Amino acid sequence: MFTNEELKKVKWLSFRNEKSILDDVHITGNPMDYLDLAEKLESLKFIKVEGTSNAEFYKAFTEFVRKCNEKVKISTDDFSYVDKENFLQGKKKIEKILTEIKPYWSTKQKLAFVHYIMGQIVSYVPDFKFINYYTDTPLGEDARNIWKAVNSGLSVCNGITRIQRNILSRIGIKTRELSSGTHSFLLTETEQGNIISDATWDLENTLYEARPQYFGVTYEELRKREEGISNAHRLKDIPENIIEISEEELREIYHSIGLTNEDRRFKFPILTETQKIKEKGYYTVDIKLDDFFNMFSEKFSKEATHLSETRFLLEGAISELGISINQISSRFVYNKDDINSEKPYLVFHISEGSLEDKMILLKPEEKTFKKFDIKEFDEYYKVHKNDTSEPFWKKNRESGIQKEEEKEFT
Repeated sequence: MFTNEELKKVKWLSFRNEKSILDDVHITGNPMDYLDLAEKLESLKFIKVEGTSNAEFYKAFTEFVRKCNEKVKISTDDFSYVDKENFLQGKKKIEKILTEIKPYWSTKQKLAFVHYIMGQIVSYVPDFKFINYYTDTPLGEDARNIWKAVNSGLSVCNGITRIQRNILSRIGIKTRELSSGTHSFLLTETEQGNIISDATWDLENTLYEARPQYFGVTYEELRKREEGISNAHRLKDIPENIIEISEEELREIYHSIGLTNEDRRFKFPILTETQKIKEKGYYTVDIKLDDFFNMFSEKFSKEATHLSETRFLLEGAISELGISINQISSRFVYNKDDINSEKPYLVFHISEGSLEDKMILLKPEEKTFKKFDIKEFDEYYKVHKNDTSEPFWKKNRESGIQKEEEKEFT
């Protein structure tokens, strides 16, 4: 891996009009100093850069990459390389976000906006922990690579944290990644003190324009919320000078950047639509749910592609319609011919009335819900091989078969 200082040693190649045999460089200074070399590095395969460089660096670095050969790959923060096309595409998407951040906003406002926008640009990868692998997702290191994650819209906690840090560093905001070993979140320096935020755990809220729950909370509050459930936020070294953002200040911040209604309530449109359906008179649960799923397909088709966030949001919305949460089950499933379980779907079962023998499947690419008889569903769909718990519909299918046999016998 060649550094900037070593690149200086090959500057003479430009004068002699020769080509370089360098295949690997690490750029930490100003890429403008080496812009004339880019076209001469015909053997260049890999470029390493820091993910939290400023806007001036990325502007110059982009020009450097444009002049490089088409086979070059870029790495940020030691997470997988990305090809030239993906880097330029991801860079363009990040710069679009930057245009939405007003230069006169305070650090708190800018951070609040970036925290909220994450729900629109990425979804948490829905999958299960792989044993004997470096990663716990089918996307591998791609889910942690800033550029690939922004382009695919799929990421995991440390990938999401790195995307935030990349954006914030370009506008001069200092951040630090906090990690418990199993989960990553963000520490941001502001004029008043340090702010803890967790955009990953807030994706469901920020995707659906609800109130963020993990912005400006103290470390003690994070640990209290996960007590008995998780140690995702447990840190060996607890950060100092943490400030808490009160309910009133949080709403004021988000109102000031245009993300709440005038009364400082978060927009949360799916709650409004669910309440409209709840207030209607229905003869059966089936009709009520059909109305709800049709509404969701029509008004929230974009959100439907974010399976992890939509899963829990829909469970909550369905329970708002008067169905006990204990009667609602959901799971990620795959077509049985999807050998490597690469394409997840979301399935619901509601154990009430005539729906007891039905499965409701959401295919994100179609953005619609389809009902299956349990027997038919079981024939075509499976859970992930690492999802070791018994699929809940097996019990219902066996019960249905038993009922059929009893019917034939009588």
